[in-house]
Amino acid sequence: MTRERPKIDRLACPWLILRFIDPAAQILYVPAAEVLPTAAQTGAIPFDVPEAEFTHYGTDCAFDYFLRKYQLTDPALHALASIVRGADTDNHALAQQAAGLWAISDGEDWAKVAAEPIALCGCGGQLRRHLLAECAVSAAHHRSRRDCPTGPRVFLDVRCDTPLIERTQHNLPLKAVLSIITAAVVGVILNLAVYLGQAVLFPSGLLRLGALHWPSLLWILLSLVALCRRR
Repeated sequence: MTRERPKIDRLACPWLILRFIDPAAQILYVPAAEVLPTAAQTGAIPFDVPEAEFTHYGTDCAFDYFLRKYQLTDPALHALASIVRGADTDNHALAQQAAGLWAISDGEDWAKVAAEPIALCGCGGQLRRHLLAECAVSAAHHRSRRDCPTGPRVFLDVRCDTPLIERTQHNLPLKAVLSIITAAVVGVILNLAVYLGQAVLFPSGLLRLGALHWPSLLWILLSLVALCRRR
């Protein structure tokens, strides 16, 4: 239960509750002065009101407290919390999306449906689903950059994607087998490159004087220069 005419934090918290904490929960919006008395009479849990457990603490908003209380550790949710906190506390420097979320919630069209919390929650839920998806992609990107996968993980990344790699990265027998396979594949590629390079550059034989095929060498050098310039 929270105050009527919800905006940022009072829309984000119900979405978080229904999506990650209690899908069967019922969210009630009442006048601000009636939240605590009505909660005491009905046994409802008040949030985002003074003197309630689920409220602002320092610079954190109620959304942050829900994450701590229920030990929700998904990096995407915590990235979303920065957006909600920045928009709700007017600290837009916390996240680049915070100013946009604040502008949407403060818009005239948004305010017109504020008297209908159910409709408003639907709009807010769609918005936060999109933000959560963006945060999830961002968190995965930063995690992959931090981990800097090498060796067999790079070989697997092309076919199996990062989730499988993360589940198998501590499987030493599998990593040993993949390392052997990777080394064998690289060895075959190098052998082919040396063989073909010799056949192209020295068509008459490697040990014969004047056997170097200069046009082929020129094309190879031009190709290397073009690749370096493209990078």
